[in-house]
Amino acid sequence: NQKLLEINSLVEKYYMGDVDEEVMKDCLAYGYVAGLNDRYSGYITASDAEANKNSMMGYNTGIGVQVTAHPDTGNIYVSEVHSESPADKAGIKKGDQITALDGQSVAEKGYSWALEYIPTIPLGDKITVDVLRSGTTLTVEIELSVYVAQTVFYEKIDDMGYIAITSFNDKTVEQFKNAVDSLIE
Repeated sequence: NQKLLEINSLVEKYYMGDVDEEVMKDCLAYGYVAGLNDRYSGYITASDAEANKNSMMGYNTGIGVQVTAHPDTGNIYVSEVHSESPADKAGIKKGDQITALDGQSVAEKGYSWALEYIPTIPLGDKITVDVLRSGTTLTVEIELSVYVAQTVFYEKIDDMGYIAITSFNDKTVEQFKNAVDSLIE
């Protein structure tokens, strides 16, 4: 405690910037819990806790795709589209390559930039997405919103059903049962 008081005194005396007290409290709490050196303990802010709670309940925000970097083009390769997500409603398909976001080239700006850019768009706002599909470029607008995260993906290969579970949340069991029923049908 004495060490913190000393640091605070030095900051008050010499620091020229503004101190956000709430951010400082969150950082102190994070550091305190990290100091326990317990891999099962951690501190998250109230807003992050709400996002985690929604995620565990099966709700996500954004456009609703699972992606990877395309190895040849540097574009975003869409490996899955969550059913009934904003991307699904806008017509994005598995196998599409996202080449630009709001007119900015993914190949030039980088895959990591693209993943960080999308969450900066407020819910309810639209993002313009250029998509390469079978040699044709399409431009679609996607409105970011809350959607039910799809954790179960399935397909029929020859006469065998294939089910993949990508993560677990409160919606996974229902989605798994629906996948089995669809494949049996």
